[in-house]
Amino acid sequence: MKTLLVSTYEDTGGASLAAKRLLGGLKNIGTDVQMYVQVKTTDDPSVLTSDSRLYRSTTMVRDYADSAPLLLYKNRQKTSWSVGWLPYNITKKINLIKPDIVNFHWINGGFFPISQLKKIKIPIVLTLHDMWTFTGGCCYTGDCEKYKTHCGACPQLNSQSYRDLSYFLFERKRKCLEPMNIEIVSPSRWLADCAKSSELLKKKNIHVIPNGIDLSVYKPVNQQWAREILNLPMGKKFILFGAVGATSLPRKGFQYLQSALKNLPSSIKSNCELLTFGDTVTPKMNSAGIPHHNLGKISGEIALSLVYSASDVYISPAIQEAFGLTVLESMACGTPVVAFDTGGARDIIEHKSTGYLAEIYDADSLARGIEWCLSNNENEKVLSQKCRSRSIAMFDINHVAQEYYNIYSRLTKK
Repeated sequence: MKTLLVSTYEDTGGASLAAKRLLGGLKNIGTDVQMYVQVKTTDDPSVLTSDSRLYRSTTMVRDYADSAPLLLYKNRQKTSWSVGWLPYNITKKINLIKPDIVNFHWINGGFFPISQLKKIKIPIVLTLHDMWTFTGGCCYTGDCEKYKTHCGACPQLNSQSYRDLSYFLFERKRKCLEPMNIEIVSPSRWLADCAKSSELLKKKNIHVIPNGIDLSVYKPVNQQWAREILNLPMGKKFILFGAVGATSLPRKGFQYLQSALKNLPSSIKSNCELLTFGDTVTPKMNSAGIPHHNLGKISGEIALSLVYSASDVYISPAIQEAFGLTVLESMACGTPVVAFDTGGARDIIEHKSTGYLAEIYDADSLARGIEWCLSNNENEKVLSQKCRSRSIAMFDINHVAQEYYNIYSRLTKK
C-alpha cells in the first residue's frame, strides 16, 4: 500500500510538524509513504514538491494572492482566516505519484482548493488541524456557532451581509464535501465534537487520533545540565511560555498569562523566573516583577527539548486549540503543564497528575495551577515520571502511525 501525505509546509507550524512526524512514524512501522508539500525546507527524499522553478518561486505570492478577497473587508478582525480559492492542479501531481490512499493535512496558503478533492478517485483521509474545513473560512470560530447551520454575516469579517465571503465559501465546501465518501481524523475529542455538530461534516466518519511525538528526541534531560547549556541560573523555578504569535492572536490567551503572573503569591514570585521562546523580538509583557528571559526562536527539536527540561512548569493559556503540540512536547520532556480545561489540552493533561487544568477564562485558576506545580505537592521526580509515562502510553508517534495505518488499510481493501 502506497500512502501519500499532503501538507502546505514540510515543517513550518504545528500542523505541518504533526504531519511530518506522522511521516516519520509511518516509515518506522514499514509503510511505503511519501509527503507532497508546497514549501520544502529539508533534503528529505521522501518529501516531494513541484519541480517547476516558476512555481517554487511564486509560493509566497500564492499565499498573499489567496488572501486577496479579504481586502474587501477592511475592518475584519486579526484572526486566522483562509479563503482557499486559488487554483492549482495538484490532482495531476498525485496521479503521477500513483498512491493507493491520500491523507490531506493543512492545505491552505494558496496550496490546494478544497473543491478539487472530488477530482481524486482514490480513498481520501482528511486530518483536521483546526476548524477551517467545516467553517466559512475562519480557522477558529471563537463564540460563533454558525458553522452548525450555515455561515454568513461573519463576525470575524465584521460583515453585516449574510451573503458575504463566508457564505459563498461555506456553499463551495458543501458542494464538494456532501457527496464525498471521505474519512475524517481529529487530533482531539473537542475538535471531533465540533466537527460532528457541524453542518458540513456531521454525516462523515470521524476518528480521534492524537498527534504523536518522537520520544527519542523529546525526552527528559538533566535539568542542571540543560540550564548550564542555556546559561540560566540554578537556584530558581522557571515558568516557561511558548510565545510564537502570542500577542497577535487573542485565542492564545496571552492576557490570561499576564494576569496569572500578577496573581501569584509573593512566596512563589520571589523564587521564580519567566522563560519565553518562539519570537525573535522579546514579547512586550508585564511579568509582574518576575525576571524575564527570552530565548528567541529555537532552532532544532533537540535544542527545544533542552528548553523544556530546563523548566519547572510550562504554561499554555490558549482558549481554543485543536491539540497543543507544545503541551505534549513539554510533558514528553518530563515537565508538567498548566492549561485551560478546553480543546486538546484536556486530552493530554491529567489534572493534578501530569499538570493542572484551570477553569477557562479564569486567570486566578491559572495562577493556582502554576502554584500547584511549583509548590512540591508531590516529589518533583515523581511528577516528571508521570508526565513521561503518559506520553509513552498515549502519544508515541509509532503507535499513532499504526492507528492511521489501520484506517488506510481498511479503506484500500474496501
